[in-house]
Amino acid sequence: MTTHAQQQHSRRPKEGEAPPPRPSDEELAEMGAVARRVVDQVSNIVVGAVTTEQLNSLKSDAGILGGMLPAPPIGAGGGEGEGGPEPGTEVPTATGMEPDTGPDGTMFMVAGANLQDRGGSSAVTIGAEAATIQTWSPTGVVASAVQGASPADEPQAVVVHCQDGQEAAAGMFTFTAAGRDRKPAGRR
Repeated sequence: MTTHAQQQHSRRPKEGEAPPPRPSDEELAEMGAVARRVVDQVSNIVVGAVTTEQLNSLKSDAGILGGMLPAPPIGAGGGEGEGGPEPGTEVPTATGMEPDTGPDGTMFMVAGANLQDRGGSSAVTIGAEAATIQTWSPTGVVASAVQGASPADEPQAVVVHCQDGQEAAAGMFTFTAAGRDRKPAGRR
């Protein structure tokens, strides 16, 4: 089932054609609702104990969200000879990230366009640390945050590194102290 928003915003304009209009407030609210549903599903999935039903639901919502996002403008980014992608290569774009804060191990989703398929050099970094990839598609990445040496309560840049070397800035992630300072409960 394809929604009007998907039909209207998933098509790239042909050369010389005007880009599609910006999504309406209603369409943006629908995209936000689907993105929140995807994040909720990811948050509820325990790694290693994913049911087929949970995975299929997540794939369905992620596909819907990817189809709802407008295509980036033609010519965005550099061109040939400008250090940009080769002609015909789409520029990867991160369009949102949720959540943007949490302890070490927090699952988060980066929505985007043209993120390519996962390849040997594909990665998502938070500061200097590589996140643990759970799923990867051209329209989104689900990963677990790895705090490593990153300090708590200081925003760290999140970058999606595509297999062809292109990058897309996704936003900032802030680790909460709960991931480091938690001590096991025990007797006194």
